[in-house]
Order: sequence, then structure tokens, then C-alpha cells
Amino acid sequence: MIENQKVDLSFRLYGVNQDGTRDFPEGIQTVNVTSVLTVDGEGSVKISMKDANSQMISATATNGNPAELTTNVSLVLKQEKPSALSDQIQSASIEGITVETVDGPASGVQINLTVNGCVSNWCTGTHPVCTSQ
Repeated sequence: MIENQKVDLSFRLYGVNQDGTRDFPEGIQTVNVTSVLTVDGEGSVKISMKDANSQMISATATNGNPAELTTNVSLVLKQEKPSALSDQIQSASIEGITVETVDGPASGVQINLTVNGCVSNWCTGTHPVCTSQ
């Protein structure tokens, strides 16, 4: 990443197909995620995430010292237009993640996002993205 670079990230997680099949529970609003930001070269990078309460949380990574954030985040549901590549009519994404360099450029920057499970009140252990409460 170059000096003073800021990147807004979003992760498309789930979808609903035209035939009604979905790969996430209907009504899902919140998931618990862990993001790990690493820098394998020179420099420092800050990651910021908007949690489910609309509060920004941040951490800074340097070589050998990854930044890890675990929090509940809200899913952003969007209507999609089916295409030759996808027959999805709705998607669920995580938005509100930014990564930016700190005091100069950084090299070897990587982010790993893990969905730990949904945290909506109705979740049970019966759906792959839900965990028992």
C-alpha cells in the first residue's frame, strides 16, 4: 500500500437465488466476525470496523504484530439483478471496514475475515452460519 492510502472494504457473504433458495437464514441481521490484518513487510496499517452499534473500533498491525478485531457487525442486505454469472436476487454483505497506512507505505498487507456465527435472537445450531446460544 502506498503512503496515505485508505481502502474501503466490503465482503459479500450470502445470497438468495431466484428460486428462493438461500445460503443464510431469513431475517439475519447480525453476525460475529473476527478480522486479522497482517503486514509481512515494512510499514504499519490500521484497520477500522463499524460494529453493530455503529461504533468504530480500530487496531494497528506491523510486521510480526497482527491486528485482530472480533465484534458483532450488521449485515447490509441488497437487492440484486440476476445475470449470466449469478441468479441471486438478494445479497448480504459486511460493509464499514477500512484499511489505511500509518506514517508511510506498507508492504505485504493481508486481511482475513472469519464469520464466527450469527448472533440474532432466533439463531439455533441448525443452520451452518448459526451457533447455539
